[in-house]
Amino acid sequence: MRAPEFSGLHWLVSLLAAVVVVPCIFVSSIFAPSVFADVSPVHQTGIELSTATQRSLQQLGERAVQWNTSFQQEDRPGAERELEGVLELVRGLGMKALPDLSLAVVARAVEAAEAGDFPRAVWALEAAEKLDPARPETAFAWATVNRLRGSYFKSFADSLVGYSRVLKFPVDRAVWLHNLILWALFTLLLSAALYLVLMIALRGQVVMIDLAELLARPLPKWLALVVTLVILAGPFFLPFGLLWFFILWSVLLWGYGSAQERVVLMLIWLLSGTVPIGLAELERRVSVAYSPAVRALHGLEQGRLSGSLFTDLSVLRAVLPQSTAVQHLEADLHANLGQWDVARSLYGQVLSDEPQNPAARNNLGVHLFLHGDNGGAARSFEKASDVELDTAEAFFNLSQAYSAAYLYQDSRRALREAQRIDPVSVGSWIQEAETRPVLLVQGGVARIGEVRQALLETTSSSEEVVLPVVGEVRRGFSLLVGFALILIAGALHLARRGFGYSEPSAGLIRSGSAGDLLLRVLVPGLPSAQVGMGFASYFAFVPVVGLLLLPLSWKWGYRLPWGYESGSALPWVIATLGLVALLVFRLLRQRGLE
Repeated sequence: MRAPEFSGLHWLVSLLAAVVVVPCIFVSSIFAPSVFADVSPVHQTGIELSTATQRSLQQLGERAVQWNTSFQQEDRPGAERELEGVLELVRGLGMKALPDLSLAVVARAVEAAEAGDFPRAVWALEAAEKLDPARPETAFAWATVNRLRGSYFKSFADSLVGYSRVLKFPVDRAVWLHNLILWALFTLLLSAALYLVLMIALRGQVVMIDLAELLARPLPKWLALVVTLVILAGPFFLPFGLLWFFILWSVLLWGYGSAQERVVLMLIWLLSGTVPIGLAELERRVSVAYSPAVRALHGLEQGRLSGSLFTDLSVLRAVLPQSTAVQHLEADLHANLGQWDVARSLYGQVLSDEPQNPAARNNLGVHLFLHGDNGGAARSFEKASDVELDTAEAFFNLSQAYSAAYLYQDSRRALREAQRIDPVSVGSWIQEAETRPVLLVQGGVARIGEVRQALLETTSSSEEVVLPVVGEVRRGFSLLVGFALILIAGALHLARRGFGYSEPSAGLIRSGSAGDLLLRVLVPGLPSAQVGMGFASYFAFVPVVGLLLLPLSWKWGYRLPWGYESGSALPWVIATLGLVALLVFRLLRQRGLE
């Protein structure tokens, strides 16, 4: 089953819905200044935003519009000035990147390249890189721009960079890994099907002869032949006929195989029984990875201010209303935004559940310090440093609070302790002390793994409530079928072992002929299957099938949530080159064996 696809229309609708929260989304008519007339009240976002935060968000949108105007007028100095203003506002909100704005600038770059204006395209891509560093879409856009201006080698290299960047983004990485697992599972299953087809081609004739002779004992020969054909071909006329066909033939072939081939067949049955369970688990994990709650987690973790961040965070809070980690995460967000009234209340709730939480105590100390209560701040920093002795931020903050209270000897002692723990960071903090005298500790962000695990457990527990017993049986049924096939094949073998097995022919065609060489090269696993080497025969199909499926994985896999991609050219190139190299290798190997 396919996860929700993040098409261009999907992005446009969702981001337009959130534009009153973070009015910085660049898609077609969103550049209109009227869009930024209002900034969100609580009921639109689910998160309370102060007047100052709303003003910053509105300024962010206005500067975004001004950047676009300067870009359209080819006023590069003006555009650079507006871009720096946007980035400064983002940093003031405690964030690092604007993914929606970056994506819109990427669209502008590609438009310029398609119009033949490559200098403006490069200019826009450089801006996109600043707005959301190391984003895959930006590299894919570079690949498109370079392809349009005829730099095909650079285009290919940029595509490689784009794919490598996937690993830096948690949602992209999770979905890509799930697609990799899907590709591996389908490769193994299709290889199993082709292996069975090869076994049928090599031994199907003797299976039919033996079955007809067995049925001819109680039946006339002509009727035994008819019944044999009905048994062997009948599964095609049933629902899921191909599946039943392979099941029947794999059971019948089990007695004709070598010991190694029998093990391979048993492993194929168990693999087939495990795949539905694995697919169900993948579906659950991908649905969680695509959920607004997880999007909020990753947005906060990476400091990426998307248009849906606040609404996604409200969904997270609704899904895990009793989670102290979520309260801590939300408190950090409000602290970064400078919304201390809300942050102080949330930190108080965190400390009521976790009295020894050093990060929450430190950040409450930051609030007290910024509001002039140096004594209260010092006491809060003291508690934070007492709880966790390796927190350099707490000791540095304590030294600042002591210094503000004219306790210079205590200040120097706390500063030396901070330098002992992390001398490099303390050096940079001292240089920034004029603009940032005390430091927040992102303890909530550090708990994102805990929150993610809680989301997975919530999904699992909700399924268990719906199907407490039946669900477990259903999930394990396919694997039970796999074990049942092993028992059926073994019982059938024991039952008919006394009647004997006919010997299969040595090969499909005469050995040593040119046709035989061609067949051995083009049919993976044929040489190994002819001598009963089951593992070698099966795994000969795997690389071929894997390369053939690689370009198609873009069609049946989960779609990565990219706003822009360079297409599936790279998988096609890898698949083509891989198949050619494999064919040449097989040809040289077979000629060497002659």
